[in-house]
Amino acid sequence: MDAQEAARAVLRGRACSRGKAQLKAVLVTADPDLREQLAGLKNPALVRTCAQFDDREDDDGVKDAVGQATRIVLCLLAQRIDQLTGRIRE
Repeated sequence: MDAQEAARAVLRGRACSRGKAQLKAVLVTADPDLREQLAGLKNPALVRTCAQFDDREDDDGVKDAVGQATRIVLCLLAQRIDQLTGRIRE
């Protein structure tokens, strides 16, 4: 019942997007370099970009644990947003 009501709300344009809000909340606390990299992207491009983040090292080969964790969280949230968006379209 809840899923049906949620789908109806989306179709009527009354649904809110908590996933995207969570994604942006993580960005607020992200490293300034990462925020700058993603600044100005509209929601679809932001989600696509974050969904493609991988576990990479810094230029000098050192892993920044906080930056790495932030990218992982952004990637997981973006992938979930993509999955849910696909289900809504179906």
